[in-house]
Amino acid sequence: MNFEDTQVVVHALPVDEELPPYTPFQPTFLGDDLTVPSDTNSLQIRRPVSGSSSVRSVVEPTELHVTANGPLTRATQVLDPTHSTQLTFEGFAQTRVLLVVDEENRYGGYLFIDSRFEAAQEPACAVSAASKLITKPDERILEFGLGNAPAACLVKAECRIVVPSSATVPAIRLRLPANSHLSASGITCTQLARLDLAAVACVARLRDMSLHSLRLAVADGRLDIERISVQDCAEFIAIKGEHTIAECTAGQGIRINAPEGRLEISNAKTTTMSVSAKSSTLVVRATAADKVSVQTTDGPVTLEDVTAATIAVKSSHAPVRGSWTVSKALTIEAEAAIVQGRLTVAGDDARIRIRTSRWPVRLAVSDDYTGYFDIRSANSIVNFGLAGATFYECQQYWRQGVIGIAANVLEVESTNSPVVITTF
Repeated sequence: MNFEDTQVVVHALPVDEELPPYTPFQPTFLGDDLTVPSDTNSLQIRRPVSGSSSVRSVVEPTELHVTANGPLTRATQVLDPTHSTQLTFEGFAQTRVLLVVDEENRYGGYLFIDSRFEAAQEPACAVSAASKLITKPDERILEFGLGNAPAACLVKAECRIVVPSSATVPAIRLRLPANSHLSASGITCTQLARLDLAAVACVARLRDMSLHSLRLAVADGRLDIERISVQDCAEFIAIKGEHTIAECTAGQGIRINAPEGRLEISNAKTTTMSVSAKSSTLVVRATAADKVSVQTTDGPVTLEDVTAATIAVKSSHAPVRGSWTVSKALTIEAEAAIVQGRLTVAGDDARIRIRTSRWPVRLAVSDDYTGYFDIRSANSIVNFGLAGATFYECQQYWRQGVIGIAANVLEVESTNSPVVITTF
Protein backbone atom coordinates (compact mmCIF):
# COMPACT_ATOMS: atom_id res chain seq x y z
CA MET A 1 0.00 0.00 0.00
CA ASN A 2 1.36 3.44 -0.95
CA PHE A 3 0.66 6.33 1.39
CA GLU A 4 1.04 10.00 0.54
CA ASP A 5 3.46 12.08 2.57
CA THR A 6 1.62 14.10 5.17
CA GLN A 7 2.69 17.02 7.34
CA VAL A 8 0.92 16.76 10.66
CA VAL A 9 0.40 18.70 13.87
CA VAL A 10 1.98 16.95 16.85
CA HIS A 11 0.09 16.56 20.11
CA ALA A 12 1.14 14.55 23.15
CA LEU A 13 -1.04 11.67 24.32
CA PRO A 14 -0.81 10.24 27.86
CA VAL A 15 1.24 7.06 27.68
CA ASP A 16 -0.71 5.27 30.43
CA GLU A 17 -4.17 6.02 29.02
CA GLU A 18 -6.38 2.92 28.92
CA LEU A 19 -8.05 2.04 25.65
CA PRO A 20 -11.84 2.49 26.07
CA PRO A 21 -14.40 -0.09 24.93
CA TYR A 22 -15.61 0.30 21.38
CA THR A 23 -17.97 -0.93 18.66
CA PRO A 24 -18.55 -2.50 16.19
CA PHE A 25 -15.44 -4.68 16.29
CA GLN A 26 -15.62 -5.65 19.98
CA PRO A 27 -15.08 -9.44 20.17
CA THR A 28 -17.73 -11.53 21.88
CA PHE A 29 -16.59 -14.65 23.72
CA LEU A 30 -18.96 -17.59 24.10
CA GLY A 31 -17.40 -20.45 26.01
CA ASP A 32 -14.85 -22.23 23.85
CA ASP A 33 -15.89 -20.38 20.70
CA LEU A 34 -14.57 -16.99 19.69
CA THR A 35 -16.71 -14.89 17.38
CA VAL A 36 -15.98 -11.42 16.08
CA PRO A 37 -18.76 -9.42 14.40
CA SER A 38 -17.94 -8.79 10.77
CA ASP A 39 -18.67 -5.80 8.56
CA THR A 40 -18.31 -5.11 4.86
CA ASN A 41 -14.60 -4.32 5.13
CA SER A 42 -13.65 -7.48 6.99
CA LEU A 43 -12.60 -10.91 5.88
CA GLN A 44 -13.94 -13.76 8.01
CA ILE A 45 -11.90 -16.97 8.27
CA ARG A 46 -12.90 -20.11 10.13
CA ARG A 47 -10.07 -22.19 11.56
CA PRO A 48 -10.15 -25.38 13.63
CA VAL A 49 -8.65 -25.16 17.10
CA SER A 50 -5.78 -27.57 17.67
CA GLY A 51 -6.79 -30.42 19.93
CA SER A 52 -10.45 -29.45 19.89
CA SER A 53 -13.46 -30.15 17.73
CA SER A 54 -14.71 -26.58 18.09
CA VAL A 55 -14.24 -23.99 15.37
CA ARG A 56 -13.35 -20.38 16.04
CA SER A 57 -14.24 -17.51 13.80
CA VAL A 58 -11.38 -15.09 13.17
CA VAL A 59 -11.92 -11.68 11.57
CA GLU A 60 -9.00 -10.06 9.80
CA PRO A 61 -10.04 -6.63 8.44
CA THR A 62 -8.51 -5.83 5.08
CA GLU A 63 -9.55 -2.19 4.88
CA LEU A 64 -11.15 0.53 7.00
CA HIS A 65 -11.73 4.25 6.52
CA VAL A 66 -11.64 7.14 8.99
CA THR A 67 -13.28 10.49 8.26
CA ALA A 68 -12.51 13.69 10.09
CA ASN A 69 -16.05 14.23 11.34
CA GLY A 70 -16.72 10.63 12.23
CA PRO A 71 -16.35 8.79 15.53
CA LEU A 72 -13.45 6.63 16.59
CA THR A 73 -12.85 3.85 14.13
CA ARG A 74 -11.52 0.51 15.32
CA ALA A 75 -10.02 -2.49 13.61
CA THR A 76 -9.32 -5.83 15.24
CA GLN A 77 -7.03 -8.59 14.06
CA VAL A 78 -7.16 -11.95 15.82
CA LEU A 79 -4.26 -13.99 14.47
CA ASP A 80 -2.65 -17.34 14.97
CA PRO A 81 0.53 -16.61 17.01
CA THR A 82 2.82 -18.99 15.13
CA HIS A 83 3.83 -16.38 12.51
CA SER A 84 5.86 -13.20 12.83
CA THR A 85 3.78 -10.02 12.64
CA GLN A 86 4.81 -6.58 11.43
CA LEU A 87 2.77 -3.43 12.08
CA THR A 88 3.54 -0.36 9.99
CA PHE A 89 2.03 3.10 10.59
CA GLU A 90 2.53 5.83 8.00
CA GLY A 91 1.60 9.50 8.12
CA PHE A 92 -0.26 9.65 11.42
CA ALA A 93 0.29 12.59 13.75
CA GLN A 94 0.87 10.18 16.59
CA THR A 95 0.92 6.46 17.22
CA ARG A 96 0.75 4.84 20.61
CA VAL A 97 1.43 1.12 21.03
CA LEU A 98 0.77 -0.83 24.20
CA LEU A 99 2.21 -4.34 24.35
CA VAL A 100 0.67 -6.58 27.03
CA VAL A 101 0.14 -10.24 27.91
CA ASP A 102 -3.18 -12.09 27.81
CA GLU A 103 -2.84 -13.24 31.43
CA GLU A 104 -6.48 -14.34 31.71
CA ASN A 105 -6.45 -16.18 28.36
CA ARG A 106 -9.36 -14.08 27.12
CA TYR A 107 -8.26 -14.53 23.53
CA GLY A 108 -7.77 -18.27 23.60
CA GLY A 109 -4.09 -18.33 22.65
CA TYR A 110 -4.44 -16.00 19.66
CA LEU A 111 -2.42 -12.87 18.97
CA PHE A 112 -4.93 -10.05 19.44
CA ILE A 113 -4.28 -6.69 17.76
CA ASP A 114 -6.64 -3.82 18.54
CA SER A 115 -6.20 -0.60 16.54
CA ARG A 116 -7.99 2.70 17.05
CA PHE A 117 -7.94 5.67 14.68
CA GLU A 118 -9.21 9.09 15.69
CA ALA A 119 -9.57 12.27 13.64
CA ALA A 120 -9.26 14.86 16.39
CA GLN A 121 -9.57 17.97 14.21
CA GLU A 122 -11.88 19.22 11.52
CA PRO A 123 -9.72 19.98 8.50
CA ALA A 124 -10.88 21.71 5.38
CA CYS A 125 -11.64 18.38 3.75
CA ALA A 126 -12.20 14.85 4.93
CA VAL A 127 -9.37 12.72 6.26
CA SER A 128 -9.16 9.11 5.19
CA ALA A 129 -7.11 6.36 6.77
CA ALA A 130 -6.78 2.76 5.73
CA SER A 131 -5.44 -0.50 7.05
CA LYS A 132 -4.38 -3.45 4.97
CA LEU A 133 -3.38 -6.98 5.87
CA ILE A 134 -0.78 -8.80 3.78
CA THR A 135 -0.33 -12.49 4.56
CA LYS A 136 2.89 -14.30 3.72
CA PRO A 137 3.87 -17.90 4.47
CA ASP A 138 5.76 -17.02 7.65
CA GLU A 139 4.81 -13.41 8.31
CA ARG A 140 1.86 -11.04 8.37
CA ILE A 141 2.21 -7.35 7.59
CA LEU A 142 -0.46 -4.95 8.85
CA GLU A 143 -0.20 -1.57 7.15
CA PHE A 144 -1.90 1.55 8.47
CA GLY A 145 -1.73 4.81 6.55
CA LEU A 146 -3.28 8.14 5.58
CA GLY A 147 -4.50 9.12 2.16
CA ASN A 148 -5.60 12.53 0.84
CA ALA A 149 -4.98 14.14 4.22
CA PRO A 150 -4.66 17.95 4.53
CA ALA A 151 -1.41 19.26 5.95
CA ALA A 152 -3.13 20.60 9.09
CA CYS A 153 -4.99 17.41 9.93
CA LEU A 154 -4.50 15.46 13.13
CA VAL A 155 -5.20 11.75 13.03
CA LYS A 156 -4.03 9.68 15.98
CA ALA A 157 -3.55 5.94 15.94
CA GLU A 158 -3.54 3.67 18.97
CA CYS A 159 -2.70 0.01 18.92
CA ARG A 160 -2.94 -2.54 21.70
CA ILE A 161 -1.10 -5.79 21.04
CA VAL A 162 -2.05 -8.67 23.32
CA VAL A 163 0.34 -11.62 23.13
CA PRO A 164 -0.87 -14.99 24.41
CA SER A 165 0.42 -16.27 27.71
CA SER A 166 0.43 -19.89 26.52
CA ALA A 167 2.14 -19.61 23.12
CA THR A 168 5.30 -17.97 21.77
CA VAL A 169 4.98 -15.34 19.04
CA PRO A 170 8.17 -15.58 16.92
CA ALA A 171 8.50 -11.82 16.36
CA ILE A 172 6.65 -8.53 16.49
CA ARG A 173 8.04 -5.74 14.33
CA LEU A 174 6.78 -2.18 14.77
CA ARG A 175 7.29 0.63 12.24
CA LEU A 176 6.13 3.89 13.82
CA PRO A 177 6.02 7.54 12.65
CA ALA A 178 7.05 10.68 14.54
CA ASN A 179 5.76 11.41 18.04
CA SER A 180 5.11 7.76 18.85
CA HIS A 181 4.93 5.91 22.14
CA LEU A 182 5.69 2.28 22.92
CA SER A 183 4.99 0.78 26.34
CA ALA A 184 5.71 -2.84 27.25
CA SER A 185 6.29 -4.73 30.49
CA GLY A 186 6.08 -8.17 32.03
CA ILE A 187 6.61 -10.08 28.78
CA THR A 188 8.79 -13.21 28.75
CA CYS A 189 10.50 -15.16 25.98
CA THR A 190 7.87 -17.89 26.32
CA GLN A 191 5.33 -15.34 25.02
CA LEU A 192 7.39 -13.26 22.57
CA ALA A 193 10.74 -14.28 21.10
CA ARG A 194 11.81 -11.08 19.32
CA LEU A 195 10.78 -7.43 19.52
CA ASP A 196 11.92 -5.10 16.74
CA LEU A 197 11.10 -1.37 16.78
CA ALA A 198 11.90 1.22 14.12
CA ALA A 199 10.54 4.71 14.74
CA VAL A 200 11.07 8.25 13.50
CA ALA A 201 10.68 9.89 16.91
CA CYS A 202 9.56 7.67 19.74
CA VAL A 203 9.38 7.34 23.50
CA ALA A 204 9.90 3.63 24.22
CA ARG A 205 9.44 2.37 27.78
CA LEU A 206 10.30 -1.28 28.42
CA ARG A 207 10.22 -2.82 31.89
CA ASP A 208 10.73 -6.29 33.35
CA MET A 209 11.00 -8.26 30.12
CA SER A 210 12.91 -11.33 28.97
CA LEU A 211 13.23 -11.99 25.24
CA HIS A 212 15.34 -14.05 22.87
CA SER A 213 16.43 -10.93 20.96
CA LEU A 214 15.69 -7.21 21.02
CA ARG A 215 16.27 -4.39 18.54
CA LEU A 216 15.17 -0.80 19.17
CA ALA A 217 15.93 1.90 16.59
CA VAL A 218 14.73 5.49 16.95
CA ALA A 219 15.80 8.54 14.99
CA ASP A 220 14.87 10.83 17.88
CA GLY A 221 13.07 10.61 21.19
CA ARG A 222 13.86 8.59 24.28
CA LEU A 223 14.65 4.99 25.15
CA ASP A 224 13.78 4.18 28.75
CA ILE A 225 14.81 0.59 29.37
CA GLU A 226 14.95 -1.14 32.75
CA ARG A 227 15.35 -4.74 33.88
CA ILE A 228 15.59 -6.37 30.47
CA SER A 229 17.04 -9.84 29.88
CA VAL A 230 17.91 -10.99 26.35
CA GLN A 231 19.17 -14.47 25.58
CA ASP A 232 20.72 -13.52 22.24
CA CYS A 233 21.72 -9.97 21.25
CA ALA A 234 20.27 -6.63 22.35
CA GLU A 235 20.70 -3.79 19.85
CA PHE A 236 19.93 -0.13 20.51
CA ILE A 237 20.11 2.52 17.78
CA ALA A 238 19.37 6.08 18.90
CA ILE A 239 20.38 8.84 16.50
CA LYS A 240 19.32 11.73 18.79
CA GLY A 241 17.71 12.25 22.17
CA GLU A 242 18.37 11.20 25.76
CA HIS A 243 18.36 7.49 26.51
CA THR A 244 18.67 5.39 29.65
CA ILE A 245 19.32 1.65 29.79
CA ALA A 246 19.47 0.08 33.25
CA GLU A 247 19.92 -3.53 34.31
CA CYS A 248 20.20 -5.02 30.85
CA THR A 249 21.53 -8.57 30.52
CA ALA A 250 22.33 -10.04 27.10
CA GLY A 251 23.80 -13.48 26.51
CA GLN A 252 25.31 -12.74 23.09
CA GLY A 253 26.18 -9.07 23.30
CA ILE A 254 24.89 -5.51 23.50
CA ARG A 255 25.32 -3.26 20.46
CA ILE A 256 24.71 0.48 20.78
CA ASN A 257 24.81 3.12 18.04
CA ALA A 258 24.18 6.60 19.44
CA PRO A 259 25.68 9.32 17.20
CA GLU A 260 24.12 12.34 18.96
CA GLY A 261 22.39 13.23 22.21
CA ARG A 262 23.08 11.42 25.48
CA LEU A 263 23.08 7.74 26.36
CA GLU A 264 23.58 6.25 29.81
CA ILE A 265 23.78 2.53 30.45
CA SER A 266 24.22 1.05 33.91
CA ASN A 267 24.33 -2.36 35.58
CA ALA A 268 24.68 -4.21 32.29
CA LYS A 269 26.03 -7.73 31.95
CA THR A 270 26.96 -9.33 28.65
CA THR A 271 29.69 -11.04 26.67
CA THR A 272 30.49 -8.19 24.28
CA MET A 273 29.43 -4.55 24.48
CA SER A 274 30.03 -2.45 21.39
CA VAL A 275 29.27 1.28 21.44
CA SER A 276 29.53 3.55 18.41
CA ALA A 277 29.09 7.26 19.04
CA LYS A 278 29.95 10.52 17.35
CA SER A 279 29.14 13.69 19.29
CA SER A 280 26.90 12.12 21.93
CA THR A 281 27.64 12.07 25.64
CA LEU A 282 28.23 8.47 26.62
CA VAL A 283 28.13 7.15 30.20
CA VAL A 284 28.62 3.48 31.08
CA ARG A 285 28.39 2.56 34.78
CA ALA A 286 28.68 -0.61 36.85
CA THR A 287 28.96 -2.85 33.81
CA ALA A 288 30.58 -6.26 33.41
CA ALA A 289 31.48 -7.89 30.10
CA ASP A 290 34.11 -10.03 28.46
CA LYS A 291 34.86 -7.27 25.96
CA VAL A 292 33.90 -3.59 25.85
CA SER A 293 34.65 -1.45 22.80
CA VAL A 294 33.80 2.24 22.36
CA GLN A 295 34.39 4.42 19.32
CA THR A 296 33.54 8.13 19.30
CA THR A 297 34.59 11.43 17.75
CA ASP A 298 33.62 14.52 19.74
CA GLY A 299 31.39 13.29 22.56
CA PRO A 300 32.82 12.74 26.06
CA VAL A 301 33.12 9.15 27.25
CA THR A 302 32.78 8.05 30.87
CA LEU A 303 33.32 4.39 31.75
CA GLU A 304 32.75 4.23 35.50
CA ASP A 305 33.25 0.96 37.37
CA VAL A 306 33.53 -1.09 34.19
CA THR A 307 34.94 -4.61 34.53
CA ALA A 308 36.01 -6.60 31.49
CA ALA A 309 38.71 -8.83 30.17
CA THR A 310 39.30 -6.37 27.34
CA ILE A 311 38.39 -2.69 27.07
CA ALA A 312 39.10 -0.66 23.93
CA VAL A 313 38.26 3.04 23.55
CA LYS A 314 39.01 5.13 20.47
CA SER A 315 38.27 8.86 20.50
CA SER A 316 39.24 11.69 18.18
CA HIS A 317 38.61 14.83 20.21
CA ALA A 318 36.53 13.68 23.18
CA PRO A 319 37.83 13.19 26.73
CA VAL A 320 37.89 9.68 28.18
CA ARG A 321 37.32 9.30 31.91
CA GLY A 322 36.36 6.59 34.35
CA SER A 323 37.53 3.61 36.37
CA TRP A 324 38.41 0.32 34.74
CA THR A 325 39.20 -3.21 35.89
CA VAL A 326 40.78 -5.40 33.22
CA SER A 327 42.36 -8.84 33.14
CA LYS A 328 43.71 -8.96 29.57
CA ALA A 329 43.90 -5.59 27.85
CA LEU A 330 43.01 -1.91 28.10
CA THR A 331 43.57 0.22 25.03
CA ILE A 332 42.69 3.92 24.96
CA GLU A 333 43.53 6.02 21.92
CA ALA A 334 42.53 9.68 22.17
CA GLU A 335 43.88 11.66 19.25
CA ALA A 336 43.56 15.06 20.92
CA ALA A 337 41.79 14.71 24.25
CA ILE A 338 42.51 14.18 27.92
CA VAL A 339 42.54 10.68 29.39
CA GLN A 340 41.85 10.45 33.11
CA GLY A 341 40.91 7.48 35.23
CA ARG A 342 41.64 4.72 37.73
CA LEU A 343 43.01 1.38 36.64
CA THR A 344 42.90 -1.99 38.38
CA VAL A 345 44.67 -4.93 36.75
CA ALA A 346 43.03 -8.23 37.71
CA GLY A 347 45.65 -10.75 36.64
CA ASP A 348 49.33 -11.01 35.80
CA ASP A 349 49.32 -11.02 31.99
CA ALA A 350 47.46 -7.87 30.95
CA ARG A 351 48.54 -5.28 28.41
CA ILE A 352 47.62 -1.64 29.08
CA ARG A 353 48.16 0.94 26.38
CA ILE A 354 47.07 4.60 26.56
CA ARG A 355 47.93 7.11 23.86
CA THR A 356 46.96 10.73 23.37
CA SER A 357 48.28 13.83 21.65
CA ARG A 358 48.61 17.37 22.99
CA TRP A 359 46.53 16.54 26.05
CA PRO A 360 47.62 15.16 29.43
CA VAL A 361 47.12 11.67 30.79
CA ARG A 362 46.26 11.34 34.47
CA LEU A 363 46.15 7.72 35.54
CA ALA A 364 45.74 6.30 39.03
CA VAL A 365 46.89 2.68 39.20
CA SER A 366 46.06 0.27 42.01
CA ASP A 367 49.00 -0.02 44.37
CA ASP A 368 49.26 -3.78 43.83
CA TYR A 369 50.31 -3.38 40.19
CA THR A 370 53.26 -5.50 39.16
CA GLY A 371 54.87 -5.78 35.75
CA TYR A 372 56.65 -3.78 33.10
CA PHE A 373 55.91 -0.11 32.47
CA ASP A 374 56.88 2.39 29.76
CA ILE A 375 55.64 5.97 30.33
CA ARG A 376 56.53 8.65 27.76
CA SER A 377 55.53 12.26 27.24
CA ALA A 378 57.85 13.31 24.43
CA ASN A 379 58.99 16.85 25.33
CA SER A 380 56.90 17.25 28.48
CA ILE A 381 57.01 15.96 32.06
CA VAL A 382 56.38 12.49 33.47
CA ASN A 383 55.27 12.41 37.09
CA PHE A 384 55.65 8.76 38.08
CA GLY A 385 54.32 7.77 41.49
CA LEU A 386 54.35 3.95 41.55
CA ALA A 387 56.42 2.54 44.39
CA GLY A 388 58.97 -0.27 44.22
CA ALA A 389 60.04 0.39 40.64
CA THR A 390 63.32 -0.62 39.06
CA PHE A 391 64.06 1.89 36.27
CA TYR A 392 65.72 1.11 32.95
CA GLU A 393 65.23 4.70 31.79
CA CYS A 394 64.59 7.56 34.20
CA GLN A 395 64.40 10.87 32.38
CA GLN A 396 62.17 13.89 32.74
CA TYR A 397 59.96 12.78 29.87
CA TRP A 398 60.50 9.00 30.00
CA ARG A 399 60.11 6.37 32.71
CA GLN A 400 60.77 2.76 31.84
CA GLY A 401 61.19 -0.14 34.20
CA VAL A 402 59.57 -2.96 36.11
CA ILE A 403 57.72 -3.59 39.37
CA GLY A 404 57.71 -7.17 40.66
CA ILE A 405 57.80 -10.17 38.35
CA ALA A 406 54.36 -10.28 36.65
CA ALA A 407 54.00 -10.20 32.87
CA ASN A 408 51.68 -7.18 32.88
CA VAL A 409 52.62 -4.34 30.54
CA LEU A 410 51.69 -0.69 31.15
CA GLU A 411 52.40 1.71 28.28
CA VAL A 412 51.37 5.38 28.38
CA GLU A 413 52.28 7.88 25.68
CA SER A 414 51.32 11.54 25.46
CA THR A 415 52.85 13.75 22.81
CA ASN A 416 54.03 17.12 24.15
CA SER A 417 51.77 16.93 27.19
CA PRO A 418 52.40 15.77 30.77
CA VAL A 419 51.71 12.28 32.10
CA VAL A 420 50.84 11.82 35.76
CA ILE A 421 50.87 8.29 37.21
CA THR A 422 49.74 7.84 40.82
CA THR A 423 48.36 5.05 43.01
CA PHE A 424 45.09 4.63 44.86
